[in-house]
Amino acid sequence: MFDCEQRSVTKSGRVRLRVGGEVRNFLNPAARLAAACMLVSACTPLLDNAAPPAKTSQIDVAAPSPGQSYADAACAACHAVAAGDTRSPNPKAPTFEEIANVPGMTLMALNVALHTSHKTMPNLIIEPDRIEDLSAYLHTLKR
Repeated sequence: MFDCEQRSVTKSGRVRLRVGGEVRNFLNPAARLAAACMLVSACTPLLDNAAPPAKTSQIDVAAPSPGQSYADAACAACHAVAAGDTRSPNPKAPTFEEIANVPGMTLMALNVALHTSHKTMPNLIIEPDRIEDLSAYLHTLKR
């Protein structure tokens, strides 16, 4: 990220970088994600009062959702993406059910998390409509 001379982490979780004599402070990625999720979950009551989605007359229950299809194609190499899967192919990758059931993980928080890069993941760029599909699928895995 920066060609830094010195890196340290403060007690508050901020990452402090010394770059060419200038000190720059950043929230570490985990703290940044947690802060974004808390901010989003604080706004959730406003969204819960929204009108329910219109019902469609015919839904093919057997067909996977667009988010599930995308997860199978793009995420299943590392994550367990299906409901009931208990182990991910990559032991360091959480299952989609574990992600969906993080306390405070709302549909909006999932959307924000998918827009944020993660230190332990490849830097994937997911198109905005795919993020909506993927977060909607993850939300269906909530217990």
